[in-house]
Amino acid sequence: MNIGNRVGYQILSGGDSTFQTFNPRLNSFNQINVFEATDEEILLAVELAENAFYEFSKISGFKKSLFFRDIVQLIESKELELYELYCSESGLDQTRAKVELTRTKNQILNFATLIASDEWRFCSTEIADENRIPSKPELIKGLFPLGPVVVFGASNFPFAYSTIGGDSISALAAGCPVVFKSHPLHAGTGDLMAKIVIEAALKNGMPEGVFSNLNSNDYSLGEKLIENPKIKAIGFTGSINGGKAIMRLAQKREEPIPVFAEMGSSNPVIILPSVLRDSAELWSVNLSNSITNSAGQFCTKPGLLFFVKDEFSLKFIELLVKEVESKDFQCMLSSSMCDNYNRLLNEREGFVKLNSKQGEVKANFAKPTIGICNSSIFLENEFLAEEVFGPFSLIVECENLDSLRRCVSSLKGQLTGTILSNSNKELTETGIIDLLQLKVGRMIFNGVPTGVEVVESMQHGGPFPSSSESQTTAVGLDAIYRFVRPICFQNYNHELLPEFLK
Repeated sequence: MNIGNRVGYQILSGGDSTFQTFNPRLNSFNQINVFEATDEEILLAVELAENAFYEFSKISGFKKSLFFRDIVQLIESKELELYELYCSESGLDQTRAKVELTRTKNQILNFATLIASDEWRFCSTEIADENRIPSKPELIKGLFPLGPVVVFGASNFPFAYSTIGGDSISALAAGCPVVFKSHPLHAGTGDLMAKIVIEAALKNGMPEGVFSNLNSNDYSLGEKLIENPKIKAIGFTGSINGGKAIMRLAQKREEPIPVFAEMGSSNPVIILPSVLRDSAELWSVNLSNSITNSAGQFCTKPGLLFFVKDEFSLKFIELLVKEVESKDFQCMLSSSMCDNYNRLLNEREGFVKLNSKQGEVKANFAKPTIGICNSSIFLENEFLAEEVFGPFSLIVECENLDSLRRCVSSLKGQLTGTILSNSNKELTETGIIDLLQLKVGRMIFNGVPTGVEVVESMQHGGPFPSSSESQTTAVGLDAIYRFVRPICFQNYNHELLPEFLK
């Protein structure tokens, strides 16, 4: 199968450079040949997006909501084909594919409901008062889309954070055309999903260029898109290094643009003494499942576990290590990700005690592992707090409550922070809540951080470096506000106002 670039309503493959997608579970290439976008195709996609913006930004929310609902209907007609591609390109199983696709469809439908009316645009009016000295003008304000947006596909969510995932659908909902940079690990899945989006766009009379899907196996495509002056914002889900590189490029432009990057996070879990004493077995099971789910390839995986060492903590460690070592070896998204996981584990040897499941490991499969160190080692070696992408978590044994507080205070920004406790008195007296709240976007009590509800109240974004803009969320309906800005109309002729402000 040959895959070209979907540039507006055209399929173009004018270049000579191609790549194949890879099946990590079978350790072999798929019969999917992908043409990389040429400079001409990149420029055309951006030009079409800019042209489309002037029409698309004025299309009613109700009409856009019909477009979104048709996307979902077309996805449902192609589900079996999407599952097959998803599994062959990610190494993830069909159960995970179904859960992720259901989430993707639901978030599209949620945005369809949101934009069907204009209440989300926060229109406000100040009545003129000519008798006041000085006179007061009439002021009418509302939210307007930024312009064409580039979205980068995420490696670990081929549906929910990719082609028509959270970034793309929230940008489209805001009225911004999307130029999508497909992730090379699942270019076939992305192409089929892009075909669905474009088919729905054609059916609903959307302007050409409202959505394009471009392919590349290196960084050059992304760089060219970011540097194009017609692009007005960036959506990204990926590594800290990748997000920071995009931020640097966006700030170097003559007109810097916002980058909404959701990056790495170790998602600390604070386990207070009452849990170690009373609920060790329960939480060893819950945490081991969260650490190893989908080979630990979630941005919300609990990667750091802190507690004060006492007579009950050794039993908890024993239970957790046993649970994690009982898990099967798991396929990772790619050979490079598996290699990086093993490299990060090797870097931690000598600093932490590693407890891994033993046995023969197939290519691209990872060993579930628990590391253990004390708080002094943790505080002396800053790299131990960094995310390890894969089925790994580090236990940090603290000698007392003061050393636990120092460990929490040393952390950089995180997407989530979790506290496990069976006592409200314990929660308030330790002072951990206030310390952790400064570091995270989502506080979790007596739960695990994996599992992100796609709802209005969700916050998926924390202080840097977990995300580039801690005031925004990458998940839920409020994600739309990343791609709009307020415009105020003063003493404006009401007949000339945009429809939604009238």
